[in-house]
Amino acid sequence: MKSSLRKKLLTKRKYIENRLEAERSIVEQVTKTFSFKNDDIIAGYLQIKSEASIAPLFTALHHQKHACCMPIVIEKNTPLSFRLWSPQDNNKTGHYNIPEPPTENEAVTPNILFVPLVGFDRQGNRLGYGGGFYDRTLKMLRQKKDILAIGVGFSSQEVDKLPINKHDEQLDFIATEKEVIKCV
Repeated sequence: MKSSLRKKLLTKRKYIENRLEAERSIVEQVTKTFSFKNDDIIAGYLQIKSEASIAPLFTALHHQKHACCMPIVIEKNTPLSFRLWSPQDNNKTGHYNIPEPPTENEAVTPNILFVPLVGFDRQGNRLGYGGGFYDRTLKMLRQKKDILAIGVGFSSQEVDKLPINKHDEQLDFIATEKEVIKCV
């Protein structure tokens, strides 16, 4: 069931109308909803495929002197690792052709994560690509400290109720071009 829903939502995500405007609106929704502390370590993602780009948000956060980091896939079935990131970095291509910050950048542990998604519901359930990387990562990080997990996507990726498994980790908020949803 998840795989057919994933395929449907990925197709839908490819054809977002006015994509740049929608991505700008997502960034506006985030900046008017959240304020970050100086000691926050904020994790983003480097856009692949038809994901919503949050590059302008992270460029602004970096210029505001926030510690920004991006994920690195170490290997299959493990949590993600994170390295500091700046807009000037020469990113490299890692596993699954995902862009990553340079390996010489400092490894850090974020307390705020912006998470890409394929689909979501208002309860905070997230559908990703199916590798479980963010579920393992959120579980591991939540065992260490308080984590704020913010899903990022387009409003058309919302479904009434996602099928979930016992290992699925919920998001705290979801940011779309229309609103920031506080998950229940």
